Parts: sequence; C-alpha cells; structure tokens
Amino acid sequence: MRYCNFCYKPLKEVSAATGNLMEPHGPRPFHCSCRPPHTQNEKTVEDNWETYPSPEKARESGHPDPCEICFSGEWHGRTPFA
Repeated sequence: MRYCNFCYKPLKEVSAATGNLMEPHGPRPFHCSCRPPHTQNEKTVEDNWETYPSPEKARESGHPDPCEICFSGEWHGRTPFA
C-alpha cells in the first residue's frame, strides 16, 4: 500500500485541482487529502480543489495519476512514524 510522504496516511481520501483555468496542463494528478505544502501557494484558489473518497473516484473524475511528490515512496528526509 502507498502512503503519503507528508502525513503518512494510506492512499485513500485524495484531493485534486479541478478548475484551474490559468495554467492548462492537461489532467491534474491527485494528491493526499492533507494538502501538502507543494499544493499550496499564493496563487492557489481553494474553490478549484475537490476531495474524493478514493483514488478510483478521482480517476473517474479525470485525475488519472497520483502525485509523484505525495506518493513517491520517498520520505523527503523525514522518518516515517517517528
């Protein structure tokens, strides 16, 4: 099972940007529902984000892949469950 590299939760409830019309990049990946720092900046519009109960529901809604930063399997210098 894959776990979030930031909050260490299993890949279950996920979030994805759905309405960002400023920078069209094609299908957006889904992220952990904890919304890690790389998903938030001064240009983030919270109304553009949707939470899905599972990765399958996110895929059905047009977000085919998990975020490589959230779910890479690397711990970004942190020790899991420490």
